[in-house]
Amino acid sequence: MTLECLRLDVITQAAIAVRPIAYTVNAMATVQSNLSANQPSTSPIELANSAQTRVFIASVVFGVIAALVAASLAVMVWKTNNGYQDAIKADADARIEVARTEAVKAQTEAVRIDVEGKERIAKVEADADLKIADARAIAAKANERAGVLELRAQELTQENLILRSDVANLEKEATEAGRKLERLRKRQRPRGISANFLQVLKCKPPGAAVVLYIGGSSEVIMFTENLCGKLRQAGWEVTSPMRISSITDLSQTGMVLGEITVITSFEYPFPENEENLIIALLKEGFNVGIRTETTLPDSRLRIVIESKF
Repeated sequence: MTLECLRLDVITQAAIAVRPIAYTVNAMATVQSNLSANQPSTSPIELANSAQTRVFIASVVFGVIAALVAASLAVMVWKTNNGYQDAIKADADARIEVARTEAVKAQTEAVRIDVEGKERIAKVEADADLKIADARAIAAKANERAGVLELRAQELTQENLILRSDVANLEKEATEAGRKLERLRKRQRPRGISANFLQVLKCKPPGAAVVLYIGGSSEVIMFTENLCGKLRQAGWEVTSPMRISSITDLSQTGMVLGEITVITSFEYPFPENEENLIIALLKEGFNVGIRTETTLPDSRLRIVIESKF
């Protein structure tokens, strides 16, 4: 806006400066025209000289006027430039002042933001330090608790090992007690003979045997009768059971070797029917003792039945 005003001022001053020059040229032309009209007729040379003089005067006047116009224009341009520069300077100063004001505001805002930021950072750091302290305290308690628990775990592990050892010993004792109980129950139960006994005996040719029993308990008598019956069913030739007081009734060097003692007159290997009988008795689970007596009077197999061990 300021620059536009300066341009209009320059144009207006140029028009004012040219106006006197136009008036002067017009007056000179009017005077020359009047002089020409008042003079009598002259020669062509005088007319030419007069015309040349007029042209010269006009050129001088024009030159002077042009110089004046140029000087006026130069002065106006100088003033205009000074005004333009002043306007630019004023505009620049105004902008600089605005920039300074904005800079001051920005600096003030930056200081405020920096102060607030430092306060927030300090607050955050304080909160973080407090939380870190709490976390460390919690971690210390947790480590202490973990140490206690680890110590307790070691104690429990040791106690568990001891308990396992005790349990193993108890299980071993229970197993042994079970075996003893089973043996006791087996001794208390009457002995029996399964059907498998006959199947094993029938796999080989039958033989002949003398059945004897020691003692007079009802269990021994019943088992002896049962065994004789099974032998007869398998085709064996068996005498009626006879009671003896001890194994020495058969031999002075004899001794009972099991709940059933088989006395044969043969050295090992035994005849297949006698060996098959021994196998059948063992499969029934009986405690069978075997001995050889070559002095048996009739060379017949003896089966001695004793009470259960």
